[in-house]
Amino acid sequence: MLFEHHQGILLLLRHKIYAPAFALMRTLVEMFLRMHMAMHGTEAQLASLKNGTYQTEFANIGEKINQFYGAEPLLAPWLKENATILHGFAHGGLEQLDRRRSGTAIIANYSDTDVRDVVDFTTFFPILVSVTVTQFLGFDPECKRALEITSEYLRLHPNSGRSK
Repeated sequence: MLFEHHQGILLLLRHKIYAPAFALMRTLVEMFLRMHMAMHGTEAQLASLKNGTYQTEFANIGEKINQFYGAEPLLAPWLKENATILHGFAHGGLEQLDRRRSGTAIIANYSDTDVRDVVDFTTFFPILVSVTVTQFLGFDPECKRALEITSEYLRLHPNSGRSK
């Protein structure tokens, strides 16, 4: 599902349908966080996922993921700084409204930099899922390759999944 949402974001951006593409960032992030909790969370967190009561703890989960991967900074700073931005994009907040005008016209006004940042940021999650799932399932050769791809991606896109 996460991979399909990422493809949806790219497709929407390609056709300049920006608002839903930006809104899907939160969904994509939360899918990854829930996947991580399902595999590596506590029994209580797993139970809350199963019964539909889990509430994403943006302030805490990033630190847990950083600790799990032994990477700093990975998601923690970005999630702490941008949880409200993700919420605004998903729910039509100022983050979306500010990009719906150009002078006196009410039109989409998303900069190339904004679009590129969304692509860089959201591409990080399918890559990280590849590492997480192959590691969890014990697929060692595939995990090794996923880690190589992750390292290469972060070398080429150093701000992806990180604070900017």
